[in-house]
Amino acid sequence: MVNGQMVGRSHPNAYSVNRASSSSVVQRLKKGDKVWIEPLDSYSGQYAYAGWSFYSGYML
Repeated sequence: MVNGQMVGRSHPNAYSVNRASSSSVVQRLKKGDKVWIEPLDSYSGQYAYAGWSFYSGYML
């Protein structure tokens, strides 16, 4: 999410025992922009385990 707008999404394979997913987004940001990740409304984020999930960004 960037400033409340979805800019990318990823969905793990619901039929797999090991539900894993990854995604990459290249986004031009301005000073003051707000960036975060969040689950869709129908998911609680139960698969974003502490120590197993991460979010990172780079300034170019």
